[in-house]
Amino acid sequence: MTQENPQDSKKENFSKVIPLWKFILLSVITFGIYELVWFYRNWKILKNEQNLKITPLLRTIFSTIFAWSFASYLKKFLNEKNIAFNYSPILIWASYFVFRILWKLPDPYSLLSYLTFISMIPLVKSMNTYWISQEQNLSPKKFSWWQIILIIIWIIMFMLIVFASFLPE
Repeated sequence: MTQENPQDSKKENFSKVIPLWKFILLSVITFGIYELVWFYRNWKILKNEQNLKITPLLRTIFSTIFAWSFASYLKKFLNEKNIAFNYSPILIWASYFVFRILWKLPDPYSLLSYLTFISMIPLVKSMNTYWISQEQNLSPKKFSWWQIILIIIWIIMFMLIVFASFLPE
């Protein structure tokens, strides 16, 4: 008879599915940093699953360049798993690239550069489809109280930045 570790019963497994609304919210309130976290985590998955000889951190840092190859590898990976990926890797990269360079526009138009998450929606949806097929009956991870406080702080900061960008000089 084996004894169950009390900590194991408290530890709950959560799904790796990231609801689209949560991805968008985290992308916006972190000014795009969460997108890099997402890229890094998923580059690591693709590296392990496809035995790629890549460095996920470098691919993440230079995501503007490597978004095309990420989408291409993801398409190949999902097709091998019989999961449809009906998006063009080059169009995903092109839109991501365009959003990334919009920061050079004069204020307030430079704020459009925070919309890079739009280009990533097909990637997130595709990975979510994969995780749903792999993780049966796991619930998504909820925000903790400290994450909610950070979200409120980031929303206030973002609103102040948007407001300040419309003020005359």
